[in-house]
Amino acid sequence: MNTKTKLAIMAGAFSLAVQSQASITEFNLYFNDGVGDTLTGDLAVSYHSPGEYLATGGSLNLSSTSSPSLDGTYALVPGGPGNNYQSVFVYDNILYYPGNPIVDFSGALVLQNSTGTYLNLFSDGGQNDNNYALYTENQALWPQNVSIWSNETAPATAILTPVPESSTMLAGALMILPFGLSAIRIIRKRAVA
Repeated sequence: MNTKTKLAIMAGAFSLAVQSQASITEFNLYFNDGVGDTLTGDLAVSYHSPGEYLATGGSLNLSSTSSPSLDGTYALVPGGPGNNYQSVFVYDNILYYPGNPIVDFSGALVLQNSTGTYLNLFSDGGQNDNNYALYTENQALWPQNVSIWSNETAPATAILTPVPESSTMLAGALMILPFGLSAIRIIRKRAVA
């Protein structure tokens, strides 16, 4: 193995090590229920326990073919384990990463739009089961207007992707800078020789 290859491997390994130690403070969530309804956006999180993060803020955009009147931006309803605030839904805003499902039946995310409509994203399946559902209710009509508009049995896609902190990425880049400079020096020495 030549020197350039060794340097490239060392730099890559070092960069991965730095990034893996970074604390996760934000997730990008992508949800597609398999019947044309999508929920996407970023959620701020804090560490809760191994493999669990508490969503503390953020907003998600809903695009629905089954209920277009619900389209728009929904903000996370603050909560924590055991809280349900004003909504009919019981939730704790716990996200599981890495994990499938990313939310559970009693855990669920609850979001609210500017008109007082709540969304509840939850999984009704077990481990490695993509049975998710979105429920909705309008606070003005609650508790009479609780409707299911997303099929629980449709195969759904729910993906959480950590958003790296820019300061962590910058620190990692600065730390591998000496490896890059060494590689340039080695290449120049070989070119001269």
